[in-house]
Amino acid sequence: MEAGGGRFLNAADAWTLREHGFVVKQLLMPHDIDSLRRTFDGLERLQSAPFHVTLSGRSLRENLEISNEIASLIQPRLEAIISGYAVVGSTFIVKSQGEKGSIPLHQDWASIDERRGCSLNVWCPLVDVDAGNGALVVIPGSHRWFQCHRSPQIPSVQLDFSPAIGQIASTIEVKAGHAVIYDLRLFHGSHSNDSPLDRVVTQTGLAPASEQLVWCHKKSEHEVDLRSATTEDFFNGMEYASQPSRMPTGKLIETVATTPLSEADVLARIEREVARFGSPPPPTRLHHRIKAAVRAFGQSPSQPQHEMVD
Repeated sequence: MEAGGGRFLNAADAWTLREHGFVVKQLLMPHDIDSLRRTFDGLERLQSAPFHVTLSGRSLRENLEISNEIASLIQPRLEAIISGYAVVGSTFIVKSQGEKGSIPLHQDWASIDERRGCSLNVWCPLVDVDAGNGALVVIPGSHRWFQCHRSPQIPSVQLDFSPAIGQIASTIEVKAGHAVIYDLRLFHGSHSNDSPLDRVVTQTGLAPASEQLVWCHKKSEHEVDLRSATTEDFFNGMEYASQPSRMPTGKLIETVATTPLSEADVLARIEREVARFGSPPPPTRLHHRIKAAVRAFGQSPSQPQHEMVD
């Protein structure tokens, strides 16, 4: 993954991200997890919603303090795994106990011009996660399906779980402190939390250090303005989700053509993937390989397996 100035230091990790859109790595030690948990427990809970991000409802100063606290532990660990990326920001994401809803499959907002590279999210739970308490669900390889723009003004397609999606999706069960590092273009969601405890994760956004941060402003149905953004802009991102018109306008970098992505487009691609792979699909084997990697403390296999190639 050389485009955009960032890369994984391990060749097998770079291959896995390029082919499947995510990598699982051990990131935090037990004392790191304890420290982050104390930080989270010390925060005033501002929302009663069962699923929420601690960015929402806090001042920029408070959000920066929280981000710096998380990044002070995450960033040094990431430097042993990846280079050429800068931290955009960090936050806690909470899925509360007894919460019954799953998060639909979706793509995250773009933070750079994705023709030039890819941005990443580092999703790191502070508790063990599985299908019973809110583990991530991903469609391996879906980051390569479409070239589309995403922002509060251009919402991602959202897909509820279905039998067809189940044939090509993988649940990523990981131990506390193990991170799922994924391309923002990857279709992903999460299971409901049916356990008696909160599922708390840290999420850290990374962008290639050489690339300008951007917002994608909808100019028309087939045109998007790429406008410059700052790190601080993304700390108010949850507010823009409900009020897209408040997105920062920034300096115009370029107006580009875009093709709106519809739910029908994504479902048609899923149907083709199901027909292509049949059952059981290759992502199931990928899931077993990921679990083996987790048991080996995040060490990736030295050689990619040909059966995993899309």
